[in-house]
Amino acid sequence: MYKKIMKKIVSIIAPCYNEEGNINDFYDELNKQLTPLAYDFEFVFVNDGSKDQTLNILKTLARSDNRIKVVDFSKNFGKEAAILAGLDYASGEAAIIIDADLQMPVTKIKDLIELWQEGNKLVLTYKNERKKGLKSFLATKYYDVYNYLSDDKIIKNALDFQIMDREVIDVICSMRERSRFFKGITGFIGYNYKMIPIEINDRTSGESKFGGFKTLFNYAFRSFAIHSDIPLKIALKIGTVISMVGFIYMLYIFFKTLIKGVDVSGYASLIIVMLFMFGIVLLILGIMGYYIALIYNEVKQRPNYIVNEVIVKDEKGE
Repeated sequence: MYKKIMKKIVSIIAPCYNEEGNINDFYDELNKQLTPLAYDFEFVFVNDGSKDQTLNILKTLARSDNRIKVVDFSKNFGKEAAILAGLDYASGEAAIIIDADLQMPVTKIKDLIELWQEGNKLVLTYKNERKKGLKSFLATKYYDVYNYLSDDKIIKNALDFQIMDREVIDVICSMRERSRFFKGITGFIGYNYKMIPIEINDRTSGESKFGGFKTLFNYAFRSFAIHSDIPLKIALKIGTVISMVGFIYMLYIFFKTLIKGVDVSGYASLIIVMLFMFGIVLLILGIMGYYIALIYNEVKQRPNYIVNEVIVKDEKGE
């Protein structure tokens, strides 16, 4: 009597926000690329409060395919929360995170699985850019600065498109902080990893959810603050240096006044120094206030996300 060999289950996690023009094509591409592989797959689509027909399309797909699990948020909680929810609801021995906009090549899933099967618990992808634009240059320099200043390193140029073993999934799901930065988390957990290059496809439908330089700057500072106290340390050092300079200058003015008497000149320079000092003080207070806001967000203990419903087709087809 032959023993039945059970296939390994791999979860495909796809955060979705206003992707009505991409979902069907993305699903078709998944089927095309994954059907020949000797694994059982489940598809975990996380609807992150989409305003278009994304949810209805996902429901239609779920009614026809019992591998599909749709996690519908009550509102938009952001991609970080959607990734966490996908990992929470994934039941596979490994999970692959991939965007549903078809920019990340589904063909690379096979390579990720092969590397995972070789014993790598975390396999990441990075963007293979022959010609780097200004955004890519700034992103690279940001990672360099961050990793130079911080004890907890960020995996440089890593994308969210990756595969992780069940052991890694459980570790990440145990980290329930409200202010999340997924790249920082994967760097913090300390597992050895492999990286493979991918070519990013052009978006065929919809608009990019990533904004311009202002959004990138806010994203960079927020990620820095979430995983590092370096800005506070820098603010402390700036404050210390300026205080020392101010004290020395105070002694200079004091003894100069004693020796030469009162001197009313230097009004313009005094105003400049005062404005500079006030600017530095406000900058330091702003940095401290940002960290206090992060602390406030954590102590409220609100959930990372709220699920409106989970749509799964059972064995009876319901």
